[in-house]
Amino acid sequence: GVIAICAMILPGISGALILVLLGKYHDVTGLLKTIPKELLKGNIDWSGLLTVVVFVLGCLIGLILFSKVLRWLLHNYHTLTMAVLCGLMVGSLRRIWPFKVDVTPYTADQTPEMVPFKHRIYENVWPTAFDGQFWASIVLIILAALLIWGLDYLSQKYAMHGTSEL
Repeated sequence: GVIAICAMILPGISGALILVLLGKYHDVTGLLKTIPKELLKGNIDWSGLLTVVVFVLGCLIGLILFSKVLRWLLHNYHTLTMAVLCGLMVGSLRRIWPFKVDVTPYTADQTPEMVPFKHRIYENVWPTAFDGQFWASIVLIILAALLIWGLDYLSQKYAMHGTSEL
């Protein structure tokens, strides 16, 4: 919980991504889905409930402590902290890479539909046939860069004129 909530504070990194990287995403989300249903039925899974309570407490403690640590780091070591944050975002690209191939070893009596998504094994690939998904990604990257450039230009323009009105 502490690690996941710390990631939520950081720009461009999600707590869900950190849980995926740690291999705990499906465990935590599974518990969060099943525990309320089981409680309504009168069944109490004490170990699952304890796991959720510890996770939530970890989130609260992490949110309080890490926000103070991050504020101190940005105030005292701004450039180095920003470099580390950028490195984390670039490093996470391997995990969120959109071009993947299913390399799960299926048995003779299995079809891909029979294996749950969370149990499949995917391998990152470089797109060889530049299909619509690839070009859509490139267009979105360019649009995002243009949007950031435009917003930066407008903020500098209005900062020079000393006005906050558009």
